[in-house]
Amino acid sequence: MSIGEKKPDHYFNGHDLAENKSEGTGAGLRKRLSDFFNSFGKKKHPSPDEVTYFIGHAHNGLEKEVRKFCKKYPDHIDAPYHKNGETALYAAAVNNKTAIAEILLDAKADPNKTARMGESPFLAYIASSHHNRNPHDDYKIDYRLLDKMLKNGADVNFQQQAYVVKWHSTDGGFEEKKPETARTALMRAALFLDEKLCDYLLKNGANPLLKDADGSTARDYAEHYVQNVLVPFFSSESKGFLGGVVEDARKLIAKLERAEKEWVKQKSSVELKMQK
Repeated sequence: MSIGEKKPDHYFNGHDLAENKSEGTGAGLRKRLSDFFNSFGKKKHPSPDEVTYFIGHAHNGLEKEVRKFCKKYPDHIDAPYHKNGETALYAAAVNNKTAIAEILLDAKADPNKTARMGESPFLAYIASSHHNRNPHDDYKIDYRLLDKMLKNGADVNFQQQAYVVKWHSTDGGFEEKKPETARTALMRAALFLDEKLCDYLLKNGANPLLKDADGSTARDYAEHYVQNVLVPFFSSESKGFLGGVVEDARKLIAKLERAEKEWVKQKSSVELKMQK
């Protein structure tokens, strides 16, 4: 090793051991050898800055940088951002970076890890895909990504939890506690009258009987949208367009009602079997 060259983590030599006067050569040798061999197998931990950059890379869709972190710190894929608990998978999901999300899922990122806004990455992807879409764009959700999340253990019935919003200002800021909404992915899909997504979620085990913090089901969300958004703007002049939208919405409501009855039927069947 040349003068001034930094020693690698596992570097040691006899000269270093001999210099350890305080413990004696024998004791020093045993301790250094023990430390050296024990260092193998110890998991590496990323610094807070490395975690921050990693989540930023996921947010911005930088595949190469994300892969580097995953390779270097395979046991810290779900390391949270210190300010809001956001993980890299959450950042990718909420910003619709599907390629990054797939890389992270391949690296065993947890699709149920609760982060900012009390949402899981699975719920965040569905919610943000609707909120961030441009109404003039041909909107499409990546069902392949949803498949992968579910395959990796995503809870299709995850309900949004209570969370804390941190407001920063020159005087230090303050925290605002947000109550639990208990909204599910199916409720989000129903709210936006997305029949295809509702069908997908129901097929994958979404429970239409679940209620949010106000006692509303997915069907209630769809009915609310029809009665409070579509119908008030319905008129005979717009019948050709809005009439069709309302009709489709009512078909979805009927479908959700049938799904509820099917769940009640299945529940009764299970309870009956348990009694026998």
